Order: sequence, then C-alpha cells, then structure tokens
Amino acid sequence: MKALKIFLLMIVMIIAACASALAIYAYQNMNYDKKPLEKTYRAGYKEKKVTLDDGTVLNYAEGPDNGPSLLLIHGQSYGMGRLFKSASGIG
Repeated sequence: MKALKIFLLMIVMIIAACASALAIYAYQNMNYDKKPLEKTYRAGYKEKKVTLDDGTVLNYAEGPDNGPSLLLIHGQSYGMGRLFKSASGIG
C-alpha cells in the first residue's frame, strides 16, 4: 500500500512538472516579441498600415528622422526562382 502511494505521488509530480514545462513553453512562444517590440517603439519607430487598391493591407514602420531612408523587404522563399528569372532581364 505504501509503495502504491509513493508511485501515485511520483506520477502526480511528473504530471505537474510536465504541465509547468508546457505552460512556460506556451507563454514564451506567445510573448517572445514583446520586449524587442517595446525597445523598437522607445527608439522612435511607429507601426503603420496602408491598404492597397486591391484590398491588400501592408504593415510597415516609420523610424525617427535621423538619416537616409532605408527600405527593408521581408524575404519570401516561395517562388524565388520565378522572381530571379523575371528580374534577370532587368538592367
């Protein structure tokens, strides 16, 4: 009987440890971007949106006016071969 109680206690402790680990993992995955985003806003960047004529909504950021403009475009892996083929005729 005592061995059964110890076994059940160990099972409960393992389940609690797994639940805690899962909760920490989920929290970190849902909030990984909060601190860097706060630093970005404090540096003077502002998030904005523009809606194109076809209804596409683009999010972008404008930074503090302390140098030349810089446009950063997020990379896309799908269809890059077609993009390079069509861009090879430019210039």
